[in-house]
Amino acid sequence: MSVYLSPDAYLTVIKYSRYKSQKGDFLIEIGNIEKISMNGNLIARCRAQVMLNQYVYDERGKKLGRVTKIIGPVASPYALIRPEKNLSLMSSQNLIGKSIYAGEEHGRKKEESGRGRRDKKVPILRKHPHREGL
Repeated sequence: MSVYLSPDAYLTVIKYSRYKSQKGDFLIEIGNIEKISMNGNLIARCRAQVMLNQYVYDERGKKLGRVTKIIGPVASPYALIRPEKNLSLMSSQNLIGKSIYAGEEHGRKKEESGRGRRDKKVPILRKHPHREGL
């Protein structure tokens, strides 16, 4: 998964490329946390393009959560971030105004050509020869 950047975000990448997540991925600043919604999601204004289900980190590389929705205008969108289970409400209150970062996910992508086991042909069920008269 790659991160697409706006033209003004390239300077941010150069400035913050030394930050790494706990897995060692380089992090890119994508925006700031503006507020917390009524159901506990973090609302962040994004300066760089983010993807759905992308992990979001703080400046120390600690995983904050995952992007669940992208709302607002195309020029300056907002991302709704579902926080991790270990992130308490008090610690999320301290995140307001702080920068958030995203990294690229590594690993093999799931194949989209098939559905897995459900693609296998199922044998045709035949009637049991001894139960025909029942």
